[in-house]
Amino acid sequence: MMGKISLSTKIIGAMGLGVIAGLVLRMLPTDWQTNLELITNLLNIGGQIFINLMKMIVVPLVFVSLVCGICSLDDVKKIGRIGIKSLTLFLLTTVIAIVLGIVCTVVSNVGAGVHLPVITSVNHAVTIPTLKEFFIDIFPSNPIQALASANMLQVIVFSILLGMAINLSGHQGRRIKEFFNDCNTVVGHLVAILMEIVPYGVFCLIAILFAQSGWNLMLGLMGYCVLVLLALVIHTVLVYGFLLQVMSKLNFMTFLRKLHEVILFAFTTASSNATLPLAIKTTENKLGVDSTIASFVLPLGININKNGSALVEAIAVIFIAHIYNVDIGLMGYLMVALTVLLISIGTAGAPSAGIFLLVVVLKQVGLPIDAIALIIGVDRILDMARTVLNVIGNAAIACVVGKSEKSLDSEVYYS
Repeated sequence: MMGKISLSTKIIGAMGLGVIAGLVLRMLPTDWQTNLELITNLLNIGGQIFINLMKMIVVPLVFVSLVCGICSLDDVKKIGRIGIKSLTLFLLTTVIAIVLGIVCTVVSNVGAGVHLPVITSVNHAVTIPTLKEFFIDIFPSNPIQALASANMLQVIVFSILLGMAINLSGHQGRRIKEFFNDCNTVVGHLVAILMEIVPYGVFCLIAILFAQSGWNLMLGLMGYCVLVLLALVIHTVLVYGFLLQVMSKLNFMTFLRKLHEVILFAFTTASSNATLPLAIKTTENKLGVDSTIASFVLPLGININKNGSALVEAIAVIFIAHIYNVDIGLMGYLMVALTVLLISIGTAGAPSAGIFLLVVVLKQVGLPIDAIALIIGVDRILDMARTVLNVIGNAAIACVVGKSEKSLDSEVYYS
């Protein structure tokens, strides 16, 4: 029977058990101090093994999937104007999503009342560089060293340049591209293996966190979930509503009504890839977008346009900074924004990759990686909501591009 339990259920169950275990440990009498230290140490061992395994996968996951993502942009050169319009809208809406996530979290101050104790990973946090140092340090002088030391911004830039070089290398480049595609499949299976141990790591880390903070942490986590859902709705209505209703003179409510099957499918599967066939069919047959544009923009959007993921990661990082009472400052916000933007490009291949990529952002601003146990616990639920935003964004931009190219049938759209 245990084999039939979904991973989402296991993670949520592990989080619940961790909360209970942590609260029980918090209520133990003082004469249990020796036993309490032994239990805490055992939990800490399990939690740190889990954290180390997640750190292990970050570099190969980002490097391989980002190279593959950039390689997939080869068709942009052929389609020209449509590709430029799509890429511009993808990147612009992603930047808006990141800024919205940061602003909403800073203004709401969600998580600030928790104040978990500052731990080792924060005490040894990287020094926030000046703006000049930050931009210079993005570009690697030694890419091998960048990979070995897990300097993720340098790894990201090297991956992008390598992917572009592969695209320009003709027949030899195609062979290398196939090699990276094979590597991406292998890394995807490695992620799947590590996801099987996530419930155990979540239990250990959540138990420790709640033993330290108690119910304050639960209240902060509830605020985080509400903020994420609210920000996703705001981005959908304001950004995509503006693009469709104002820029393209297309009724936004008609768009949502025509897309309702795709939205439900995306919500239940939490997978943009699985939703793609239905999304293309609906965009062509119900929204009236020409098949040439729909079949290009939607697959490209899966690799580039991950507004929901970018927004949630931005909120998650600032939320974690709040619960540890760490002020990352203006430069820290800039580093969060740029890192989230870069890792959101081309990293769509592996399932549940977003939670591993969050490690990159946390490390970049010197925040404790242990805190992702909180995010993992609710991420499986929020993942469904952010997938909906990703899918809506792809279809909306297909409509905007189609309308600008006079390749959208208004009669079909309003039928």
